This record gives sequence, structure tokens and C-alpha cells, in this order.
Amino acid sequence: QPLVTVAEDGRFQAHASTLAALDVLGDVPVSAVAVVGMYRTGKSFLLNQLADSDVARFNTGATVQACTEGIWVWGRVEKTSRGPHAILYLDCEGFGNTQ
Repeated sequence: QPLVTVAEDGRFQAHASTLAALDVLGDVPVSAVAVVGMYRTGKSFLLNQLADSDVARFNTGATVQACTEGIWVWGRVEKTSRGPHAILYLDCEGFGNTQ
């Protein structure tokens, strides 16, 4: 789901529903995995592989059209010997997109 998008006036807009979902984590330790780089270079595909999920969490496409706008996030909570630990995957809009 989107964490940050760019509004029509060019300003960043944080999405309250996503922030509320993250707030539920409370004091659970968090590790963030962010992928940034040029547009159409496989960032979303890589994150889908790292997330190790049966379902693609980030949109990918087979065209030169960029898929990600802003910053999207997906996460999960893992059980560890030290208790729960959240992993957040952050998919960032690519650099150099002409749109």
C-alpha cells in the first residue's frame, strides 16, 4: 500500500491508513529493506523475491512504463528467539522517470 505519494501540486503526501497500520507495531523492533535506483531496473521484482511471499506484493510490468509512484510498503512480523520483529519492505519510485 502507498506510504508516500506525490500530490498534483508536487508536494509529498503521507497516507494516513498506511501510517495507522504501521503504528499498530508499537514497540516491536523494525528492520527496513529499501530499494532505490533508476526506473525500470527491477526494484519491485527484487523486493517481491526478498519478501519470499506466494503473492507479488509490489506491482511489476513488462513495459517501459513505470509502475511505482512514490514509496510503497509491505511488511510482516517474524517470530524470533527475542520476540517479534517486523520487516518492512519499501519500494521507491525510480529515478529518471519522465512522468
